[in-house]
Amino acid sequence: MSRSIRSSRSSPRPVNSLEALHAACCAGRGTAWLPEFLISHDLDKGHLEPVLIDHADAGAVGGIFILRPETSFLMSRVRALIDFLTDQFH
Repeated sequence: MSRSIRSSRSSPRPVNSLEALHAACCAGRGTAWLPEFLISHDLDKGHLEPVLIDHADAGAVGGIFILRPETSFLMSRVRALIDFLTDQFH
């Protein structure tokens, strides 16, 4: 998924990296809707500040998705990754 950053200095640029969006926001180059785990340190330090709090969708949730071939065989390391992610984020 691609998102745009708007700035008075340049036209919108497509960005497909959360880290790039994060860096652009920290550099004062725009606004973005970013996951709290990525920006919590910068929020705590005052490098970033939340905006449009009253307009946030309380029901909005993200997800972690694993795309894999549809086969009957699942490699043990893939199963271990799925189990780990489920334990950490469920």
